[in-house]
Amino acid sequence: MTATWPGHGRATVPVSIQADPETYTLTLTGPAPRAGSEAASTGVVLQNERTGASQLIGLTGSTPRKVTLPRGSYRALGHTWEYDTVGNTVVGTTAIHFARRVTVDRDASVALDTEGAEPVRIGVDDGSARVALQSATGIASRIDTGSGTVDSGLVAPSSAGQYRVEAVPTTGGTLDGLTFFGGLSWQQREVDAHEPGSSPQALKLLLSQYSIYSWLGSTTGEVVDIGTGAHTDPAAMDFKGKVVLWTPATSDTSFNNALYRKLTDANTAAIMYVGYGLSVYRPTPVLRLDPASVPALRDRLAQGPLTLTLNGVSTGADAYFLHHTVDGRVPAGADSRRVTGRRCPSPR
Repeated sequence: MTATWPGHGRATVPVSIQADPETYTLTLTGPAPRAGSEAASTGVVLQNERTGASQLIGLTGSTPRKVTLPRGSYRALGHTWEYDTVGNTVVGTTAIHFARRVTVDRDASVALDTEGAEPVRIGVDDGSARVALQSATGIASRIDTGSGTVDSGLVAPSSAGQYRVEAVPTTGGTLDGLTFFGGLSWQQREVDAHEPGSSPQALKLLLSQYSIYSWLGSTTGEVVDIGTGAHTDPAAMDFKGKVVLWTPATSDTSFNNALYRKLTDANTAAIMYVGYGLSVYRPTPVLRLDPASVPALRDRLAQGPLTLTLNGVSTGADAYFLHHTVDGRVPAGADSRRVTGRRCPSPR
């Protein structure tokens, strides 16, 4: 504003006005766990289709959550995780991807459900190959604002193939700039574990070499769970030829290394160790067990004695890298296999 007065007096005062945009309340509800699952949670990215601005909203089960948004058209994309509980541990079983358009021009409610979800299967025809940890499925979304592009999305790591993947098909037209993808790699696993006579995939135990000094070979033994090891005296117990499950609760490396020496002195066949800090230098194989594998293993041990065959191998001769994409939508599942001498089928 400018004020003047006689004698050529003049004063200017800047004034600014911030107008709040027209906003509405969007109530989001995630799906309840389906039959066979104990819990579900959903991560949904809301991306404005004009500005590209996005925010991540977390939903627990089917509990509603209110979000205030400016008027406009949005993409709701993400995935729902289904879980089982084993003891005090929650273990993911299924990741279900989805993407849809949501128009915000009034207060409204949107239910994100798993209806119509179909399996996503991407694989190779090499039975010795396992999905690597560096694999994932997910959704990427790019918005062209006219002055540039803005990217968003959400990824579900594969956890070395430890859970199922499904997809809910997008309806109501395509979403330009949206891509559903599966970027997965396979290789021969460093260590596999299975009950003699059963499939290596049956127990889904994710093991790796503990140190750079790889163990190559095979050993079979009954599994003995010593828990944290705090009350374990190898001199008073029969560990000869046993496969020891050890989940230390302490970072006291002196205690852990002392117990490690006692366990190897007791002629154990192998140690499945959850954690870090051991100074491994003896021939007895020490194998790092992924923490997510522990509840299922202990659940199996609760059913009765368990014998495992462990195989340690060098890097396999073959590795496979596959990247499948579907543009503009999430497909009704996908079934892509690498078949020798043939081109991989495309997701439907």
